[in-house]
Amino acid sequence: MDQDVAALPVIQTDYLDAALVKLTGLWENSAEAWFRQAEAQFAGAGITSEGTKFERVLVALNEEQCNRVLDYITQPTAGKEYSNLKSALLAKYKKSPMENARPLLFFLHIGSLLPSGFLISVHDTIC
Repeated sequence: MDQDVAALPVIQTDYLDAALVKLTGLWENSAEAWFRQAEAQFAGAGITSEGTKFERVLVALNEEQCNRVLDYITQPTAGKEYSNLKSALLAKYKKSPMENARPLLFFLHIGSLLPSGFLISVHDTIC
């Protein structure tokens, strides 16, 4: 009986499980949150392969996003495809402290907000 089990072909499930992962387009204003959501989907589908994660993320990118990280797409490092692409995308879409502060300095108005509402607006703007 053990010989019968050993004779069965091994099926790589990452590709089967990848069909369960449906990533939305990359959120340029919240790339880190987008990657957290993507990684939750990968975990739920049991996907651990760098190559499969890389392929799923690549499919979710638009033309401009692909062009911004073209070197990582056309010359991926074997075994680190996803990690390198993720790092590059996060670096490209990370806002500087000044970009985060600009709405506070120029556009945020307390208006008719209660202090707690204003505090929530400030928090949402900088986080």
